[in-house]
Amino acid sequence: MSRHLLTLMLSVLFCVWVTACAKRAEAPSEAYYGYAAEVAADYGGADESYEREELSRSRSAPAPMAPGSSSASYKASTSPTASSGGEGKGNSGGSGSGVTVPKSTRMVFYTGYAQLRVTRPEELVDAVAKAAEARGGFVERRSLSTITVRVPVAQFEDAWREALGLGEVMSKSLTAQDVTEAFQDVELRLAAHQAMLVRYQELLAKTTEEQEKLRILREIQRLSEEIDLIESQLRTLGSLAAFSRLTVEGVPRQALVERAVREEIEGFDFIQRLSPFRADVNYEGELLKLAVPVGFVALNDREHFSAESADGAILRATKLDNEPAGDSAFWIAAIQDRLASEFASAERSEIGGFQVLRLVEPGADDPYRYLIAVRVEGKHLQLVEIVYPGAAQEERYSAAVRAALAGEVG
Repeated sequence: MSRHLLTLMLSVLFCVWVTACAKRAEAPSEAYYGYAAEVAADYGGADESYEREELSRSRSAPAPMAPGSSSASYKASTSPTASSGGEGKGNSGGSGSGVTVPKSTRMVFYTGYAQLRVTRPEELVDAVAKAAEARGGFVERRSLSTITVRVPVAQFEDAWREALGLGEVMSKSLTAQDVTEAFQDVELRLAAHQAMLVRYQELLAKTTEEQEKLRILREIQRLSEEIDLIESQLRTLGSLAAFSRLTVEGVPRQALVERAVREEIEGFDFIQRLSPFRADVNYEGELLKLAVPVGFVALNDREHFSAESADGAILRATKLDNEPAGDSAFWIAAIQDRLASEFASAERSEIGGFQVLRLVEPGADDPYRYLIAVRVEGKHLQLVEIVYPGAAQEERYSAAVRAALAGEVG
């Protein structure tokens, strides 16, 4: 029987290899990646024509796979031949049907952040929420002065422009991450698992030996659980591609914001841009690859590492130059000195050689947790950012994230 199983596994792997080659051959040759630091990061002196070009590169994306829907129905609804009911539009609970995705379309996830000086931050939060909902989006999280919304990608440019017009822009950041290949990779893994499941079911029907039946049943159960996990990852990627993220933070006009006006020493300026809401520091460094924590899906690991969970937890990792030269304790102290005053609490710990600073949002019923981890290796400062939108996400994923930090990095 072991010979039959070996033959089974080899045949499935061959099928997956052939499918992968076909997928890559069909992939558009003009891939777009919004990765260059000068492209991804915009800190207030924006070139409007550049922003317009950035946002016009991806105008349609597949809607998220609805909970409980099958992968087959989802793939059918997002195939190039699917019937069209509008370009890239959907809502947070939609089935994903009626969306046309041309073969040349790249799936791009935008992350926008704007810090605005306003008279009343709470009115700004309300205005952003209403604008997002009017465009078919939804509120991901909100506090008294900060709001994060998800907006259909086709509506993101208008939402971004409108948000910037709601106050005096103190700081802004716009990044774009291509998740096309990540989506295709998850699709291939799903197809491989489904093919293996079918083969095991066929083998079970032919087997008469009880012990062998039990062994095959255990494999069927394992594959079924893994298929559920992979389908969840597919839904996450589909949701990110369909709904871009926009965070707007309001600062009262009378307030003096130390972080905004402090003149920084060269080499420490990246600390001023660290934020749970913006990813530009991650784009400035070199690839630092971590093991993807259980419950997360990697967005793209070719040049910059980031991963997200279905409920909004974020993991980003990069390598910066260790200049000025310092050890891990030196850098975590520098980060704490510059950021801790903005948060309700700041706690330090150590995980797998990383010095970790855990910051908690002030003035919120369910505050986000922002963890910054640093480790010096040779000429590089390894920097990891973890964002838990609330207490539930920290409890759910902290063990898996700790395991990723304690594992090997490259």
